[in-house]
Amino acid sequence: MTLAVSIDQLQFRYPDGFSLSVSSLNVEDQEQMLLAGISGTGKSTLLHLIAGIEDAKSGKITIHGTDITALAGAARDRFRGRWVGMVFQTHHLLPGFSARENILIAMMASDVPQSERPVRANALLDKVGLSSSDRDRSADRLSVGQQQRVAVARAVAARPALVLADEPTASLDPKNADAAIALLQETCKAEGAALLCTSHDPSMRQRFSRVVELDAVLAGGAS
Repeated sequence: MTLAVSIDQLQFRYPDGFSLSVSSLNVEDQEQMLLAGISGTGKSTLLHLIAGIEDAKSGKITIHGTDITALAGAARDRFRGRWVGMVFQTHHLLPGFSARENILIAMMASDVPQSERPVRANALLDKVGLSSSDRDRSADRLSVGQQQRVAVARAVAARPALVLADEPTASLDPKNADAAIALLQETCKAEGAALLCTSHDPSMRQRFSRVVELDAVLAGGAS
């Protein structure tokens, strides 16, 4: 079975001296895993490394059978657009573009035929519960909850092998946070994408069958 993510002997260091060292971490195809740890310990940095947003000093990160540390520039960007979906704490939807357009833009690097993209965009927005009347509103005019729904739909739009979710419920109250993570998990499962989620919230642990402590990853104890 192809692993969604495989990390081997990863080393990274910021100019200010902050560093990460991960000897091994694997996420299986369609698995859902929580990476738990307090704020400021490197969870976001690790996700950025997996996504290829940051460059590793050494080591290997394989996503869906491809070593992204061997890719650079436009090739890495294209790979990320096709195989990696991302959900951020603050969503990062494109302002000035509608909810529907944000989904369509996410499919530009996908294998979805162009003629099918509008249909898929509407189907995903149906799946996450965004009403028809809100789909053509500018993303920056949507509520936080609506933006969260669009962000989940956008993350799976290209049919990725992996979705990375960085503290996706940190800005939500407990009730809405529970609904948001349930939506994210259900959507990833339905779309066949693995999910690697980070959080410092202890209540998130009960939602995942596999929870890995960041301290254990940094100590080289995870697999």
